[in-house]
Amino acid sequence: MTPTTRLLNLPPDPALENESDPLDPRIESRGDQRVLKRLDFYSGESLAELERTAPQLNKLFLGQSPDFGRVLKYPLDRRWIQYFPDGRVEGGVLAAETVIQSIPCARGAEIHLYENGDLRKLSLWDKQIIRGIPCARGDVWLYPNGNLSQVKLAVDKVMQGTSCSAGDLWFHENGKLEQATLSAEQNIHGIVCAKGSGVWFSKKGILSQATLASSQKIFGVPCGEGSTVVFHPNGRLRSAHFESDSVLNGISCKQGSSIEFYANGQISYATLSSNQTIQGVSFSAGDTVHFKENGDLA
Repeated sequence: MTPTTRLLNLPPDPALENESDPLDPRIESRGDQRVLKRLDFYSGESLAELERTAPQLNKLFLGQSPDFGRVLKYPLDRRWIQYFPDGRVEGGVLAAETVIQSIPCARGAEIHLYENGDLRKLSLWDKQIIRGIPCARGDVWLYPNGNLSQVKLAVDKVMQGTSCSAGDLWFHENGKLEQATLSAEQNIHGIVCAKGSGVWFSKKGILSQATLASSQKIFGVPCGEGSTVVFHPNGRLRSAHFESDSVLNGISCKQGSSIEFYANGQISYATLSSNQTIQGVSFSAGDTVHFKENGDLA
């Protein structure tokens, strides 16, 4: 739910009559009134209710509320706090260095939380090692279970056996690497993948997509350098492009055409390189022939 910004005029508060906070752009004095110039809250909240509790909110933002330490799970800068509709803290800027879910978080870092209070996102202002990963300045995302979801790698590093370039890394919720860019040409599960290309993995760590570093035959399909190959979760080939005319499972397949397979290895469709009769049906060169999962014509 997206926070909304509103302007609130606060009634006089004797407790704050002589207080000033020139560093807080949200609060200013207007005659005998303290004015909270900006308050981030969620559209589902009642503006009338916020106005009724404005003096207390003002104290909270000035860090003078006796409940300040209990209300906030983490030491947040009073000048920037966001809330969930039920009043729980959704995010803010850390006013002091603290450790959240075994992650050292620097003063000034922006954090966002799940509704249960666990860390959802951390914005880094400098390089930092998080759970053994050298992270660059930027956002670090976490899953509800606490595992890393996305980070920006600060330097080239081998992650779970994959040579990863500095830049964005994605992980599955179970901690397995999901997506990375290769820092070097690498043979992954028998597939020679190109340097600088993206690679994707399934939740079980099986290669699901890659770009080829050189021509190679994959599950009988002659694939060209730079072409993309996609795999089923069981590791079988899902789709590829023919580098040259080829006969596969008795089907004459056309150079440059794509082919798709079912997870059991049966051809889903292919484009013919010549006239051909298949299961008693005549097809012409260039026709795309579709099959059922059991191998029958569709």
